[in-house]
Amino acid sequence: MFDKWPTKLNLELSTACNAACPQCSRYLDDDPELGIVENPNLPQNTLTLDVLKTLIDYEWLKQAKHIKFEGTHGEPTMAKDCIDILRWFREVNPTVTFALHTNGSTRNKDWWRELAQFFQYHPDRRSAVTFSLDGIEDTNHIYRRRTVWKKIMENAQAFIDAGGVAVWDMIVFEHNEHQVLTARKLAKSMGFFSFGIKVSQRTLIRPIKWLKQPKTWKDNQGTGTVKINCIGKQFDELFLSANGLYMPCCFINENAYGPAMPSTQKEIEEVLGDFSQYHSSHGLDHALELFHRVSDRWETNPMEICKNMCGNGHWPDRLQQKQVSEVWPKNFQTRWKETIESTDL
Repeated sequence: MFDKWPTKLNLELSTACNAACPQCSRYLDDDPELGIVENPNLPQNTLTLDVLKTLIDYEWLKQAKHIKFEGTHGEPTMAKDCIDILRWFREVNPTVTFALHTNGSTRNKDWWRELAQFFQYHPDRRSAVTFSLDGIEDTNHIYRRRTVWKKIMENAQAFIDAGGVAVWDMIVFEHNEHQVLTARKLAKSMGFFSFGIKVSQRTLIRPIKWLKQPKTWKDNQGTGTVKINCIGKQFDELFLSANGLYMPCCFINENAYGPAMPSTQKEIEEVLGDFSQYHSSHGLDHALELFHRVSDRWETNPMEICKNMCGNGHWPDRLQQKQVSEVWPKNFQTRWKETIESTDL
């Protein structure tokens, strides 16, 4: 899967989260009587700086190019050592860049101002915090349940005013598709660096009656022989879970514990074997060798998760960049000077 050690890392700091997004693998399907139920199969853990120092290979860190705090189940800012971890990474490797994905509804303004020091604009080495905001005040909470809009806006503005580079990332559903341009205009007025939209495929994988794809969306999945174009390999990105496991990619880690696709979960367990084999204590070389259990199947019998997420004709949500309606902005995943500044909103 990897011919050499990857230069980038996707690090899951925590499996804890302040939100309750309805299609997240942290939760079981909504029950009309029980309400929101956490996934009992998901191991719960939050990394501390002391523990992380035992998981990360020091020599690798000195050569790393980019570290992304995204994960698959949790909110990275829930980790109490989040800023200390960023500081340690930068001390070991002064040129490493960062990305952090958040719902923006944790901590306070002072904390976000402090965070901004690690995400200052640099023309050659871009670091950014992506705020996942799926609508505006009257719609964001529909998907980002338990988040507080006023708090998000205060935190984001404090971060931006302190010089932090912020990106607004919006999942478009039927209930918020009419607000794309309004959200985009708000993002610009606040000082966000850029604005992006995407359509999530979770609506197909884990359908919920009241959560629908946008009416303007037209799926164009391909047909024929499936060819795997691995995202992890494309991005040269390794994944380290909050439980200290080097996993082949974020998608496998997300689906390894259910509940979205039980058949996929079973296949992951069969192909990967005992997950404890992938613990960082065994070394990165050991994990990369085990990853071939996944990549050796790509030509003849690829895993279902590989076909769904990285097969030709499929559309992984984080790579989905299509203009699906004339009212949606063109070139939406680019800088303001190329889009909004030339658009009369």
